[in-house]
Amino acid sequence: MNKNKAINYFLVCLSSLIFTTFACNASPPSEGKHKEQDEKTVLYKLPPQQFVIYIDNEEFDYINIYVEQNLTYYKDMPKAEFSKYIAEWKDVGYFASQLEGKIYIYHQGSPAEPKYEISLPSNKSQQTMIYDKGKDWIGINIPGIKIKGKGNFVIKSELYSKSNQYNSYMIGFEKVYGTK
Repeated sequence: MNKNKAINYFLVCLSSLIFTTFACNASPPSEGKHKEQDEKTVLYKLPPQQFVIYIDNEEFDYINIYVEQNLTYYKDMPKAEFSKYIAEWKDVGYFASQLEGKIYIYHQGSPAEPKYEISLPSNKSQQTMIYDKGKDWIGINIPGIKIKGKGNFVIKSELYSKSNQYNSYMIGFEKVYGTK
């Protein structure tokens, strides 16, 4: 990876972290905000998130959605706690895989219609995990999104879940280099 790509990647990651952290902390909890999909299923609205990315060339990209796990793994964890950790890990993974809604990608400066629209659940999504500052984030990534054009793009979310157990989540954007 050359120096410019490395700097661009770092800036995208940094801005993503700043904007998503702000959005998570500024949004009210989802309790009470829901829509009925049918008579049996109630969907809870998650706090919306928005951030801006800069695209300099057309390559394949990923959209990531991560949910923070409450319990954190540590060395020499007692067996009972480890069992709770694994149970929550499975719950969070299931929660992330059952998200519904849309992620919109707008070209900044274009008309107000989204240029790309990603529907969830997606048959392309894959489970993933990251570890950041002592916290485990479990979620999904949606590969194979090819954004055409150069410039700033705004990514917005409108997500719903079948449970109001978690409402803190992070959306990320990841460039994949060398996929030609």
